[in-house]
Amino acid sequence: MPETYFTVNLNIGRNSIRHITDPAFRASEARKAVKFFLAPSDGTVAISDSMIPDVLVTDSMSERYLEIEPPEFCVAPDFQPIIDDIERAYVLGLHFSALSAACVMIERLINAVRIGLHRFHPDTFPDLKEKGPIDNWKKNIDALVAWEYLQEDSFTGDLRSLWYTRSKYLHAGPLDELKADAARSVCIAYALLKKFLGFPDELFEITSGIACKNLSHPIVQVFYIPHLTKK
Repeated sequence: MPETYFTVNLNIGRNSIRHITDPAFRASEARKAVKFFLAPSDGTVAISDSMIPDVLVTDSMSERYLEIEPPEFCVAPDFQPIIDDIERAYVLGLHFSALSAACVMIERLINAVRIGLHRFHPDTFPDLKEKGPIDNWKKNIDALVAWEYLQEDSFTGDLRSLWYTRSKYLHAGPLDELKADAARSVCIAYALLKKFLGFPDELFEITSGIACKNLSHPIVQVFYIPHLTKK
């Protein structure tokens, strides 16, 4: 039988740095990782950390790099470039850009999930049936809660409240809490990404490979099976 593989986006360097016990060595390795966020994203030659001056990396950049938790394994959606921009912007201290990218990612993801999963719940939310993307977070979240892909818990409460944070910066709200709002937005975006596209524990077991616990689950059918390849 041919072996089957998931095509995934990997982001695994951060945890190995976190586990370094020597603070000076941990900080040094974090700085090396941050340097690659300063390299050209469209470069045509290989870049090493030694090519980027130490002076360009601040302690706060290294701290922001270590404090966030992007999914280590994630199936890459068609808006992966937006997801990549969240990390780069946040680590470099571009707080508005990080917040904006996080909110755009969330809006695209809850639309994609609601659209993809509606066929498994055809008798509910008729006004959304066969409807494309919408900018109403509440309707999308309400559907995902009703279908039990989200629970009415503190996380979903945070997700709902982020809509108002988004609106504050989109329109004429004050900027005095921008740093904190950016951190919160990034945290919520990554948690949502893990829940649906980051191989959640309730659906997958990751050991020497990736084993699916329930191939018939709607989330697996819609978002993971299409990323399977045989070799």
